[in-house]
Amino acid sequence: MRLLVTGGAGFLGARLCPLLAARPEVSAVTVFDAAAGPDGIRGDIADFAGLVPRGGADVVIHAAAITALASEADPDRAWAINVEGTRAVLAWCRRQPRPVRLLLLSSVTVFGAEEAEARESTRAAPCCTYGMTKLVAEQLVLDAARRGEVDGRVLRLPISAIRTSRVGRPGAGFLSDLVDHVMRGRRFGVPLPMGRRMPVASVESGLGMIARMALAPALPAPLLHLPSLGVSAGEAVAALVAAGFWQAPALIHAEPEPDVARMVAGWPQRLGTDYPEVSADLGEMGFGALIEAHRKVVGKVVGATGIEPVTLRV
Repeated sequence: MRLLVTGGAGFLGARLCPLLAARPEVSAVTVFDAAAGPDGIRGDIADFAGLVPRGGADVVIHAAAITALASEADPDRAWAINVEGTRAVLAWCRRQPRPVRLLLLSSVTVFGAEEAEARESTRAAPCCTYGMTKLVAEQLVLDAARRGEVDGRVLRLPISAIRTSRVGRPGAGFLSDLVDHVMRGRRFGVPLPMGRRMPVASVESGLGMIARMALAPALPAPLLHLPSLGVSAGEAVAALVAAGFWQAPALIHAEPEPDVARMVAGWPQRLGTDYPEVSADLGEMGFGALIEAHRKVVGKVVGATGIEPVTLRV
């Protein structure tokens, strides 16, 4: 099975490609990205149909997109990449000798009623530009599947944690930065109210669910969720204290960002699923488990740099 990953040099894509390449049923993994290396295909997602050879993949994982904050700042660019980019991928799929499996990575941002939990059966009603473009892309893929043009699949993902290799402001992903800053003894300003829960899941769970949906011969439904935790900044601080980071409350302060608050207004507190059997073994054990996993990452960085770790009382 030959796979192609759009956005394969991005945060998730760069971690996903080696995971897929290690699977015995996968014969090749090709990266498509504006920053792809010499072994990949470098280009703009709008030019996908002209750059990828006919018959070049059996499965396409479409991860290329711009972020929620960037979408709010430039809605025209968001439409061009998130929607027109999806149309370009579909145009290529339609020209293949047999239907290609196309997995679109979508987002919790397609919801907008601030549900305690949003499932696949929950009505999507986006309240931000990114969510709107993702919902349109979903419908394009699912309609192409209905027409028999692709084996179309959609995975809605929550916010990845603990993610720290970002450029620019953390925006809705601030819980990752909160944890990382506390572990390194640095102050951090929380952009949302301390009690506002956000839907988060580990990067590892996300990668596992992507691989499962891309490689499974059949699924119970073409659109699925990766279930998440619902965690607020206050709960994250409490979990850090429980893990031995007693300095956490002193390092965290409120730093409201109205544009982030407007963007996430209406996002659900967590993602749930109507099909728990698909992801039951990928469920999170709790936010404390994510903290412990990141403690090991920070420890490795400290060991490599010689920087003293923060003092813990355990």
